[in-house]
Amino acid sequence: MSAADHVTAYHGLARHLASTGRFSEAITHQRKAVQLAAHGVNSSFDVASEHVYLGQLLLRQETADTVSTGYTEAQDAESTSEAEAQLKTAISLAPSHPNAHETLLCCEFDRELRRVWTGREALRPSSLRQVHTALRQVLKRAEQRRLVAPALCGGDFDVPTATMVMSARFRAASNRVWQDAGRHCCAWLQNGSMLLEIRRALATGRSSSIREALPIELAAGVRHELLDLTWACSDDGGVQPLSYGAFMMRRCMPVVAEEQLAANKSTSLGVALSLLKGNAMKKLVTQLTGLKIDGVTIAQPTLLRFGDFLSIHNDAEGQRAVAFAWHLFDAWSPGDGGELAFVCPESSTLGQFVPPMANTLTLFRTQGAGFLGTHAVLPVLRQGGRRVAITGWFTTRSQSEPT
Repeated sequence: MSAADHVTAYHGLARHLASTGRFSEAITHQRKAVQLAAHGVNSSFDVASEHVYLGQLLLRQETADTVSTGYTEAQDAESTSEAEAQLKTAISLAPSHPNAHETLLCCEFDRELRRVWTGREALRPSSLRQVHTALRQVLKRAEQRRLVAPALCGGDFDVPTATMVMSARFRAASNRVWQDAGRHCCAWLQNGSMLLEIRRALATGRSSSIREALPIELAAGVRHELLDLTWACSDDGGVQPLSYGAFMMRRCMPVVAEEQLAANKSTSLGVALSLLKGNAMKKLVTQLTGLKIDGVTIAQPTLLRFGDFLSIHNDAEGQRAVAFAWHLFDAWSPGDGGELAFVCPESSTLGQFVPPMANTLTLFRTQGAGFLGTHAVLPVLRQGGRRVAITGWFTTRSQSEPT
């Protein structure tokens, strides 16, 4: 076997071990891949890629350690982790390597979040606000990174002129949702120029946020019913904190299953879930994105309280095609936090940081090059505030799925 073959073998074994959760063993084998790559005949970009994967594994282990042991026993948030060191080495070898920049961005973001994961002093308003500011600055640096690594947010998309015309099928799809929603609402569904602008944003890999997306009375009713639910939160033992990739969170999920909530059509929540999951909405999203939305729509209520957050992640998984978030944070103001924050600076019609204002629906594709659609939810800053939303995914049906 050549040196390159040995690198490939160790790298492949590391990936296999990581897929089964055996991170320590995976890291050991990936270190060997890095060493062999550095002394072989590989290109600088190839060597950098091995450093990147080692950095990703180390970040996953650090994240798992933070979630399981808490901030006080985890690595000091002020220090540079070994994962960051590996990624900086990768960038020194290949300055334009997009994966190195994106993973380093995750490292920097999660390093700040370690301050609020389980630290005893973390949920003081002053310290939490400092973390919130630092997280925004980390994401804003994505613009500088893209100047060095243009592929970070994917390439430019060519949008055919034909897609910027309201076809009869497109208008019929919007009319059907408008009728299902009650007709006396949702002006965007009858606004051809607005619908085309949403389509343009989604076609070019950006997100689109729609104010007053559904009937005001329905949004108010759903918010009221959500707050009356029983929730299981990630810090009370009800739900085990998740740690996959470089993703950690503090949030709450209802103890009642989504299907049970959607089945009760006598509630505002049941009506809203049926509307979001219905065939009419699927057809509209198909027209808006050009993707064939014909799978099951997943719609899950979520609750974030003071200090809760979601770290950087990408919803690309399985048959997910388009993600959505219907925000229901009542009377949101800029000091309340909880923004839906996109990595790519130009990814939203409301900017990089989308406020979770009540009855705002944000759509974004989960498939695409670079960091398209990759996002986080910044910590909620309002004491006693409850950031409720319905989030989920429009999916495509797999070939093995029955028609």
